[in-house]
Amino acid sequence: MAQRGRPPRLPAAQKEIAAYFDSLSRKAFTYNELENILWSKQDEWRLPASTTGGKFVRFLLEATSMREVSVTPVGQTEIRTVTRYAWANATPYAVAAILEPKGYLSHGTAVLLHGLSDQLPHTICVSREKSTQNYKPDALEQEAIDEAFRKPERLSNALFAYDNFQFVLLQGKSTGRLEVGTIDWNQERLPVTKLERTLIDITIRPAYAGASTKCWKHITGRSRTSLWALFSLHSRSLNMPILTIRQLVSTCNGPVTRHSNTNVLRAWA
Repeated sequence: MAQRGRPPRLPAAQKEIAAYFDSLSRKAFTYNELENILWSKQDEWRLPASTTGGKFVRFLLEATSMREVSVTPVGQTEIRTVTRYAWANATPYAVAAILEPKGYLSHGTAVLLHGLSDQLPHTICVSREKSTQNYKPDALEQEAIDEAFRKPERLSNALFAYDNFQFVLLQGKSTGRLEVGTIDWNQERLPVTKLERTLIDITIRPAYAGASTKCWKHITGRSRTSLWALFSLHSRSLNMPILTIRQLVSTCNGPVTRHSNTNVLRAWA
């Protein structure tokens, strides 16, 4: 009579694995992140050492609520389709947030997440920062900045399609993720620029302010000027001294004067 062997451990641990992913505030993952979860939980789930990342991911797709999703570049044949993994009802915002390593949601998307707009745009803005390698601070003067602001705004051609949404990838100077935090939204924890940073970003690049563009044009008088006037208005509405916001920006590149946006432009333009 043949002996009955032990059941495979992955199916036996299915409930534990599903409960773990249900408990996470993150709902979208890269392949490497799923591998890291396997290695960190392997002993707890009593999985054999022979369980590879590939086996684990296949099991998730076949036996749990994990889905493989594709983020497709628009009009760029040299960029490959991006594969990500979404748990259960993960929103497009969760998928967009991991489009790039260390990326975060910004501009008009941050406006929505901070509750400054009740419209749901179909474009999701994702920011990534340039490498600090070979980076040299610009010796900018106010006259040069005024001239730069008079020119047409730069638009990104890094566009991606996903689930009736368009992701736009924006590249900015390295700030070490200055004023980037998280927001709990629709039962997901999303990386996003904080409120003050968001106001700076959409003032400098109003094309990506989303549904709030007309609102911010009205506040600032002109869409890409009067940055400190915007800060002052915002600080008064929150009972926050202007010095607090000036200190925020000065952490990027040194002292800031009330009438200069030099440091802001260096950091985020």
